Amino acid sequence: MAYLNAQEAADFLGVEKSTLYAYVSRGLLSNARSEEDGRRRQYRKADLERLKRRRAARRGHEAAAADALQWGPASLTTSVERMSPTGPAYRGIPLRRLLNQNATFEDVASLLWTGERTPSTAPWAADPSDINSAADRIVADDLHPIDECMAILQATRHTDQPPQSQARRLVKRLPLAHGLSRRGDVPDAAENWTIAASLGWTLGLDGDAPAIDLLETTLVVAATHGLNVSTFAGRVAASSGAPLRNCMIAALAAFSGPRHGLHCQNVAKWFQATSRVEDAHARVEAHASQGEELPGFGHPFYEHGDPRFEILQNRVAELGRNRERIDVLDALVEAADDAEIGAPTLDVGLVYVCEALGLAPSHAPLIFACGRAAGWVAHILEQREADFLLRPRSDYRE
Repeated sequence: MAYLNAQEAADFLGVEKSTLYAYVSRGLLSNARSEEDGRRRQYRKADLERLKRRRAARRGHEAAAADALQWGPASLTTSVERMSPTGPAYRGIPLRRLLNQNATFEDVASLLWTGERTPSTAPWAADPSDINSAADRIVADDLHPIDECMAILQATRHTDQPPQSQARRLVKRLPLAHGLSRRGDVPDAAENWTIAASLGWTLGLDGDAPAIDLLETTLVVAATHGLNVSTFAGRVAASSGAPLRNCMIAALAAFSGPRHGLHCQNVAKWFQATSRVEDAHARVEAHASQGEELPGFGHPFYEHGDPRFEILQNRVAELGRNRERIDVLDALVEAADDAEIGAPTLDVGLVYVCEALGLAPSHAPLIFACGRAAGWVAHILEQREADFLLRPRSDYRE
């Protein structure tokens, strides 16, 4: 039976190796461990030929419509962010430039929402007493942090404030929701906290300036990323005329799935199963030998690796905490690279942040959601201005 290595398989299909890995992660193609080198993966030529024929057969109008919903051609125009292999640009400004200029999350959110770089000089409204009134609903049900976020939004009273004022009020609640169940009532001082500081309080890191700085960077890095599942869900809700609060709940509901927002939690659990550097290669090889996707590796958009991961990996290295655990993560990433499994994504970067700060796996999606909320709001407001209903057609098949 004829087999090809990763580069040969990619050349056969006429794609980059990162695209080949994406086919595997999406279940369109399988691979097996090479008998000659157990760290390498090989691909059956018959499977490659079948996939190539299928791709050719799907070309045309129907294929274009289907592909648009699965990492295909752009289906909506946006001014919120520009995607490129070097990373996203927020309103045309590269993410790395914003980080180098020490932009805060509030600054970035304002840029995304208005297109103007207006530094935030006043804290966003919190109203601790109003937030604390939602504590019973959150604590009594023992919810996941993302469900707590949805609960606190649901408990928020509607106001007639301008959209951006509403957005600041709603986004400020997200990092505090989990704190209600972990630490009790939100203190009055929260009125003057930034989003990063609010998240720090929730996670028990209040007063830890280096940790808050790392959270700030993470929030900015996660702020927006094209028409991902949750952002698109928020836009669909917005196209119906739903209130901002409900649009954000729709985004959070989509975010709560294991293939999107909660994927980083599963990635964190996978990484935590390895405790020693010397076990890293065996752990990766054992997982790969089962023909399963390695969680957190291979992003369909980035051919040469997710730049957001690199940013967070470097910031964690600068922080210098929990080096023993970070060394294990580095060894696992290196082992995945040796096995040609694919490059680490933002999800792995979030794991680095949580390991460096001693946080639980469930805190990775919470940090992610608090950052992504800026992009949700930006796209929701943009869809409102576009003023059309998002209503794709379906094609019935027997």
